[in-house]
Amino acid sequence: MKGSNRIPKVSIGMPVYNGENFIRVALASLLAQTFTDFELIISDNASSDATEAICCEYAARDSRIKYVRQNENRGAIANFQFVLDKAVGKYFMWAAADDVWESSFVRFCVDNIGNSGSIMTAYKIQNRKSSFVVNCTLPELSGEKNSPDDTIKYLKNLQSIMFYGLHTRTNILSFIVQDPFDWGDCYFCLKLIHDYGFKTFNNVQLYCYCINTEKYVTKPLNKRFCNPFYYYFKSFKYIAYSRKTAVYSILLHTRSLFSFLYYYTIRELFSIRKIHGVSKI
Repeated sequence: MKGSNRIPKVSIGMPVYNGENFIRVALASLLAQTFTDFELIISDNASSDATEAICCEYAARDSRIKYVRQNENRGAIANFQFVLDKAVGKYFMWAAADDVWESSFVRFCVDNIGNSGSIMTAYKIQNRKSSFVVNCTLPELSGEKNSPDDTIKYLKNLQSIMFYGLHTRTNILSFIVQDPFDWGDCYFCLKLIHDYGFKTFNNVQLYCYCINTEKYVTKPLNKRFCNPFYYYFKSFKYIAYSRKTAVYSILLHTRSLFSFLYYYTIRELFSIRKIHGVSKI
């Protein structure tokens, strides 16, 4: 890639804020990928720790890294969107600055995505503060687009972690929810499953989702649980494709609405802290 202006096949986007404790491990595992035709775009959300120095150190070593420091904190969602907007590869994946990938992750995904729009492997969740490790599987999805069966399987086993799979970049350019709400990442995955097909592989575990606190709790309201009603009514468009798909899509958004109401009432009024599913957005 050095000295070449050709477009890489894969773009990896890493949004980060104050990631000095773990970003070295994340960068090392990405740069050790056996598939090397990629660019790594890092967007530093105005970190106040040593993140900038660490990223500049790695960028000086490897020309595939493109480091951008934001002048002010843009918020998590805008930072995720920024790395996607800067990407140019055929395929794209988000990379959390504290996670770890097996060296064959990107190659496996590129080699096996086929005609599907997205792909993800099985994974494990590891808490760095304890001995907690759990091996996780995904819903068994065929990767065929407009598949009611895949939609049903996903809604029976919602996995927001599939957000961190490999995606065809042009498919997701307008998919980031600008007014995020609880289960918004599952809404994102549902759209990919239905519109483009999402292939999953449970026979290989190539991704480690890392937790760095004693307990993983929901982030403060702070713009995360914004109004999902627009997306609820938007889900009715699936009726044009399949009645079965429409029903399950509406059920997902009904679940989102109840979650939304819960966080605005019970949780906020009585300051109840609820351990929540995996999501770093």
